[in-house]
Amino acid sequence: MRTIRVVSNIAQLGNALSPDFHVVFGLMPDASAGWRHHCRAFIEACSADYIVLEGDQRTLFKLAMIKWLVPFLRFRLISVDTILNAHQGIVGNIVRWIKVVLLKKVNRHLMYFRDTEATCRYYQIPDERIQYIPFKVNQLEEYLQTPVTDGGYIFTGGVSHRDYDTLIAAIQDLPYPVKIMAGTPQALRRNGSRLDTTQLGPQMELITDYDPIRFSHQIAAARLVVLPLSPDFLGAVGLSVYLEAMASRKCVIITDGPAVRGLLSPEMAIAVPPRDPIALREAIERAYQDDEYRQSFADAGHAYAMQLGDDKRLIQSIADKIFEDASGTGTANSAITRPSEAPSSRPNIDKTHLERESVRSHHDQ
Repeated sequence: MRTIRVVSNIAQLGNALSPDFHVVFGLMPDASAGWRHHCRAFIEACSADYIVLEGDQRTLFKLAMIKWLVPFLRFRLISVDTILNAHQGIVGNIVRWIKVVLLKKVNRHLMYFRDTEATCRYYQIPDERIQYIPFKVNQLEEYLQTPVTDGGYIFTGGVSHRDYDTLIAAIQDLPYPVKIMAGTPQALRRNGSRLDTTQLGPQMELITDYDPIRFSHQIAAARLVVLPLSPDFLGAVGLSVYLEAMASRKCVIITDGPAVRGLLSPEMAIAVPPRDPIALREAIERAYQDDEYRQSFADAGHAYAMQLGDDKRLIQSIADKIFEDASGTGTANSAITRPSEAPSSRPNIDKTHLERESVRSHHDQ
């Protein structure tokens, strides 16, 4: 049995299963750790076979720089769901080209969406370095245990790259009550979202205090869930929210884009063109009024969400990609190992510092 040393900021990765590898696992400290802790962790990480980082762009680029400066280091660098934004202006172009150079030292990019063409083109990432892994349902047990009702309102939520202005324009003259759980206007602007609060109608309620339990309850009591997404983003946003809505058996209306293309078939959700309030209004009116039509999407979406599963399945899928790479069998955009196909035998795993949370649960980008 071959031994591989894996360092990651994903704590549960140390519990992954493989019949072929003895896994020695170390936990990468988070941003709150002191500089001495970080220096020690970097030194230890540089002797690893794999460094796997989920959502930590800053550390990813630091390690990529180290690989440029010290080319004989052996570790392979794997990025999981790193958010790569587009940049504007002269300074933005300089930042972009710095990232292009650093990303050449990232061996694999594991993405939660398939439509990566824009990201690859913008950052010059070879297609063979991109691999797709389906996301999971956050707080799956919580959603399955929460009573599902029809409170008669439309729910929308999230902070990152939301186009709430288009939604407001679409429903301005409609009588349907709407609940928007979106954080403060300042937080929305920082995360590339649009929400002009002066345009909110009397039937629209803005909830700025985010709470995950309240969020799940609001979804469970909605008639339908609408996700108006900004097209000015390279990656997929809204995955966690629409999967949570589907887990609650809610009909989802969503802006067409990377969060839809290659992931959702036409019967799973109602996709509308970006920044098209007329198309969005028509979709909302029909789904709100036609119970049979709405329920057909709710049922298909629910089946899809249940197939994806929870954290455990996602963690094992990430680990499978590492094991594929270590055994030389990994291929770009290959399918995940299904939960039913996961090996049943458990490796001898050495784990350190397993106090951190699982894979980043929000994925609201």
